[in-house]
Amino acid sequence: MTNSLSKKRTWSADEDNLLKETVIGAIKEGKTLLDAFEIVAAKLNRTAGSVGFRWNKKLRKEIDVDLKGLKKSKQNEDQSIEVKEPEFPNISKSNLTYDEVINFLTEKKSDKQQYEELKAEYDKLKEKLNSLIEFVSNLQKK
Repeated sequence: MTNSLSKKRTWSADEDNLLKETVIGAIKEGKTLLDAFEIVAAKLNRTAGSVGFRWNKKLRKEIDVDLKGLKKSKQNEDQSIEVKEPEFPNISKSNLTYDEVINFLTEKKSDKQQYEELKAEYDKLKEKLNSLIEFVSNLQKK
């Protein structure tokens, strides 16, 4: 069984242009380079590996600057959610020490433990209140 894909064939200017255009189109659409290589490989009866090799050895350097601009503009379009840095009160961001970070985290852990203890106490009191309401309701029925 022989492989029908051509090997060791020189690249024409038209094939190089097809590869460039396909890569640029793929980047604009948010696809990967591998996607572009597979598309070109199918059109030119070559392997995706040989297409990728051609891209990396010769063509990428010619339009690398343009691709970086395309990637940045695509990333800017995709960023619809703004991520805010958490605020750490009473701690200077530029002069953080390990002790300050440990103290801050210890306080947060303590706050969480206190919250959980209060919530458990609240749940018990709520259950007791419901029992008392039921008890009073039963007394009123008699």
